[in-house]
Amino acid sequence: MNDRVSLPAAALRPNDIVVMPDGSIRAVTAVHPHDSGAVSVRLGVTWYRYERGEDLNVADRGPAAPRPRR
Repeated sequence: MNDRVSLPAAALRPNDIVVMPDGSIRAVTAVHPHDSGAVSVRLGVTWYRYERGEDLNVADRGPAAPRPRR
């Protein structure tokens, strides 16, 4: 993916590449949804909390989670 897309924080998955407001990039290393609808996202080694409906600029999507074996 070459174009940036705006995605809600809850739609992020590990290995997505997020463009920060200062133009730097960070890899998503963990996503933790809360009952309130907020989402905690670890970008690199730092945790950020995003409220429901907040979007992030994503430069590249990581691979989809593998399907479980049967």
